[in-house]
Amino acid sequence: AAPTGEQLLITLATRDRIRASLVRQLESLDAVLMPVASIAAFRHRERQWELPSEPGSKPIGLFQAMMPAVVANVLGLPAVTIPMAVSSAGLPLGVQLMGRPFADERLLDAAVRLEEARGPWQGLDR
Repeated sequence: AAPTGEQLLITLATRDRIRASLVRQLESLDAVLMPVASIAAFRHRERQWELPSEPGSKPIGLFQAMMPAVVANVLGLPAVTIPMAVSSAGLPLGVQLMGRPFADERLLDAAVRLEEARGPWQGLDR
């Protein structure tokens, strides 16, 4: 069933409290380094994955796998993804930088510094 108006307001108020708390914690930081996803890059149309670190566990789906990227989107915070390496399957492995609202320039500067530290991107050979 669709949420009621009251449920929607409660959900939005909760989101705003979480965002405000995180923004306060980000005051002294230019960016937070975090994973893009809980899995390595995947091939098109793949939608379920076993986590090798948890043998025998239930496979995770796309929403669960992409949860680290959801944080910035839901809270309306700027984020940028930088490829850092290539997996044994030949797919890119990246990191995500998330920053404060309206501090996009600092976030992009941190991304450039991270790319410089990584060196020239070798890309994919496929």
